[in-house]
Amino acid sequence: MSKKVVSLLFSNYKNDNRVFKMANSLAENGYDVTILALCYGDVPELESQGKINVRRLKLKSGALPSGNKLFGSIKYLEFIFRIIWGYRKADIWHCNDFKPFMVGVMARFFNRKLKLVYDCHELESERNGVTNIERFLVLKVEKWFIKKSFVIHVSEGIKNYYKTKYGTADSQTEIILNTPHTSAYVKSNVLKERLNLLPEDKLYIYQGGLMKGRGIETLLTVFTELSDFISHLWDMESLKQNKACF
Repeated sequence: MSKKVVSLLFSNYKNDNRVFKMANSLAENGYDVTILALCYGDVPELESQGKINVRRLKLKSGALPSGNKLFGSIKYLEFIFRIIWGYRKADIWHCNDFKPFMVGVMARFFNRKLKLVYDCHELESERNGVTNIERFLVLKVEKWFIKKSFVIHVSEGIKNYYKTKYGTADSQTEIILNTPHTSAYVKSNVLKERLNLLPEDKLYIYQGGLMKGRGIETLLTVFTELSDFISHLWDMESLKQNKACF
């Protein structure tokens, strides 16, 4: 009988190639895999991706207004309760990031045989936007429970950090790089053409969210001092519409 694996994440699993590749690898090796996520936006509640089952939970409390801490707590508690109660009998929980890992820790009180895989997509206590209270919680939960779980890291440096801080053994950790699928490389000037740049112009690309803590202000300051910097800021959505942000 195939072991049941739940891959848990706190997003709507719309664009998460890492989660898909890992779940697909498990499914191809005989595991019964369910990706469990939130249902919001233009995504279906139920979906099949090859041998993978995808289930997105539509919260009954989802109709409550957003931006309110009380209503947000109600939604969060409903999500946690439904996950633990509905999937506590699985063999393995693959917890993507810290918040799912914390829920997995709670689920183990209802199923002592449940095995947890803590997939640290980053250095969790130092993620962008983490408050001091959240950092304290991350460090405490990791200290108490990380050695009772199998841990996945995205780099050698982060693995060594956790090993030094918590004494995690090499036998209970693995590094899985966050790499895209390989594809044929075709040289193209499509971006320069869309931006009306000359072939010899230098083009610098920032890839990531436009948010505080990413050093964007510093980057802009540095680039404005470069003689070959063209002062146009674009994001991908504006680029699709062929419009500049500024």
